[in-house]
Parts: sequence; structure tokens; C-alpha cells
Amino acid sequence: MVPSIILILASFLASAKAITHVIVQTDVVSQAVDVQATVYDGGSSIYTSGTATKLGKEVEITSYRSTYVTSAATATTTTVAPTTVAQVKAATTSSATAVAATTSSTSTVAAASTSAAAASSTLNSFQSVMLSEHNVKRALHQGVGSLTWSSTLEAYAQAYADKYSCPSNGALTHSGGDYGENLASGYSNKGTVDAWYDEIKQYNYNSPGFSESTGHFTQLIWKASTQLGCAYKNCDNEWGTYVVCEYYPMGNIVVTGDTSYWSQNVPPLK
Repeated sequence: MVPSIILILASFLASAKAITHVIVQTDVVSQAVDVQATVYDGGSSIYTSGTATKLGKEVEITSYRSTYVTSAATATTTTVAPTTVAQVKAATTSSATAVAATTSSTSTVAAASTSAAAASSTLNSFQSVMLSEHNVKRALHQGVGSLTWSSTLEAYAQAYADKYSCPSNGALTHSGGDYGENLASGYSNKGTVDAWYDEIKQYNYNSPGFSESTGHFTQLIWKASTQLGCAYKNCDNEWGTYVVCEYYPMGNIVVTGDTSYWSQNVPPLK
């Protein structure tokens, strides 16, 4: 029987200013900084599709984090504030219990390095498929360049994949790192990328912007992202292969009052 599928998107905060105050809630994270950046964490959202499983339905859990900044210039910085992402739990609605914090220092994202040895001819089968399928999809869109394979992102993805405990409920949790991140479980290698890209069917080019239902697609296509690193772990249960893909620079940056930033980074089909 076809295993259930879980997809998770992560997009993380990019801000050029130091955080002066942080208020954390289990379902909403608000960060007040001198550029008025605000991050909304939607927690978990559960819905069903038509694929039958032993439970009689397919459950897809999506956790997302979108970033709001005041200008495109701010959005392109490589300085980020440390953030955390709560574990996704099926059929759970978090309460909004606030926890106050004081001043937090910023950390700098190191540019992901692309090893010369990571040319397509030296990638293993999994890596070649993931890179090729990403670039096939990106080539369908106006002005979107190919991604290059990053050994730095690959190592990060593999280290995180190795920590996955393969729970019987298939729950996934974001790494909370400094890169864009897509997670999936239950697909073949090619099928993973196809599923992420398939969200294009729900993307509204007449009203560009972040949506929970299209976030995997928009990170995959994000024009400003130039490097990719993916890894996997085989789980001996109904969920099968667990896949982690990291992107640099991160995508899904929302610039308040500037929809042109999304139009530029998620262009239409050729």
C-alpha cells in the first residue's frame, strides 16, 4: 500500500538588525526589531487527500515559517537571528502561551561552499537525481538559473537526516538552521521533487506571495537560491525514505508592501 506522505517547508528569518526584544508563543512568534520585522509561525496544519492508507486516508502535515521584512535590501542579508521551530504533532492545536525573552545576539550565516569535486559526474545516484530534478523544474520558469551542488549543504542535510528517529507516525521537525529547507517522507527521489513542484497548481501568480499550500514549490523555484544540498535516511517502516533538502540563500522571504520581490523570485512559466 502506498505510504502516507509528509511534506514540510521551512523558511527562516533574515534580518540586518539585531533583535532588541523577543516574545515567543507556541503558535505565533513575533520579533520586534528596529526594521519592524515580524515572523509568523503557523504551527501545524492537517488536511487529507485522496490516497488511501491503512488508516483510510492520507494525512499531510505542513509546518511553515514565513519572514516579513521592510525592504528587499534587508531580505538579502546573511545575518539572521537564532530561532526555534516547534515539533509538528498530528491533530494538535497549540495554545498561545507567551514566553518573554531579553536581548538576543545575531549570528552570521556562512556562505555554503560548492566543492569542485561535487560536479555532476561525481555525484552519487541520489544526489544526481535530486540536483537534476530541481534544475529541470527551475528551467521551466522565466530567468531561473540552475542550482549547483553544495557539499556544505549536503553535510548539513545529512547530519540532520541522521538524527531522524523514524517515528511510526511519520512526524517531521525542521532543523531550525540558517538555510531554506524542504522535508519529505514517503516518496521516491524523483517523486519528492515532483510533489514539491506540484504545488504550482495552487500558486496564484496574480497575487504573488507566501502560502502554506505552495511553500515547497516556491522554495524550489526561488530565483535567488543558487545552491542545493540534499540527504536521506531509509526508515524501516511505512514511511520509507526520509529526505532533507537545504537551499542557499534561503527562499520564501516576504517583503512587506513589496509583492514585486516575489514576482522576481517566483517567475511564471516560460
